[in-house]
Amino acid sequence: MMLNEIKKAWLHEEPGFFIIDKPPGIGMHDEGGTPGIVSLLREMLGDDDIYPCHRLDKATSGLLILGKGVDNTRAISELFSTKQIQKYYLAVSAAKPKKKQGIVLGDMLQARGGSWKLSQTRNNPAVTQFFSFGLEGLRLFLLKPATGKTHQIRVALKSLSAPVLGDERYGGNSLAMSEKLYKYLSHEGTLGSSQSVVDHRELARASPSPETSGAGLQSQTKSKIDRMYLHAYCVQFTLYNTEYEFKRSPGLGCVFTSHIFQTQLATLADVSAMPWPDIHRFLNLNPTTEER
Repeated sequence: MMLNEIKKAWLHEEPGFFIIDKPPGIGMHDEGGTPGIVSLLREMLGDDDIYPCHRLDKATSGLLILGKGVDNTRAISELFSTKQIQKYYLAVSAAKPKKKQGIVLGDMLQARGGSWKLSQTRNNPAVTQFFSFGLEGLRLFLLKPATGKTHQIRVALKSLSAPVLGDERYGGNSLAMSEKLYKYLSHEGTLGSSQSVVDHRELARASPSPETSGAGLQSQTKSKIDRMYLHAYCVQFTLYNTEYEFKRSPGLGCVFTSHIFQTQLATLADVSAMPWPDIHRFLNLNPTTEER
């Protein structure tokens, strides 16, 4: 099943690497008998000498670079570690952020259950630049992480009180989020074709009352959203004196494929030319989150 998904995904080959538009829901490596994208690509291409140069979360879709052989993989990984690859992500939230654009920075600290949180300290901070745009009750984020920490973008948006839509770990899958998604799809006129999104009114009728157990109460405050709305959209870098730029719009998810979203995305044609906030200026300021 997953191999079929990989075969349908966009895949581009260069002399030293492959780049694929990873579907959401596929992990990087094998887990519990389920193959990850690296194993799936090796099987599909008949080549075991392929290695990931970076990683994407299982629920995140988008551009993923895999090197051909150890030497190419090492060269590309070095570009990532020395911040010579520009990465741009798209995200959708159903909550209003504290600020519409700017920078989020702070040290990342481990929290419970594999989650992370943003700290006030800046010893080795995660740095994320962002812009956001209205989407008929939802909000589109264009993000440029200057560092590559685990869950960095998800935690950054959580710190702005605007978790990624569909992100169960960081609060993006509440009943309130589902209600806003329902309204968005109603406005878009695509609700009938989005069967994977639960009608929040049906959910309310099916959920236990607040007087029931804690588990019942938890089910009452969460709903099913078709995916986590985070996508690795664009990468830019120079390798062996050749300049590369790859850009792939998200192709899965009722919001990502909606006319409203696609219309707004079309206005962001040249992401590198946008007036990104100056990181060095913000690193000299005190608050954890600095936005304009």
